[in-house]
Amino acid sequence: MVDLEELIGGIIALFIIIISIVIILPAIGEATGANLTWAIIAFIILAIGVIASILKGL
Repeated sequence: MVDLEELIGGIIALFIIIISIVIILPAIGEATGANLTWAIIAFIILAIGVIASILKGL
């Protein structure tokens, strides 16, 4: 059974992460010059965590 509250929370969290990536990644890239790779890796780890929590809620 799908817990609607958890599903909505997961979707909102995913949107927040995507929006923050769009805003933060270019800023990190400009500030550090090269550490964009680490930011992308951190984003992937975060995304996997969010997806896993959504799937766990299903």
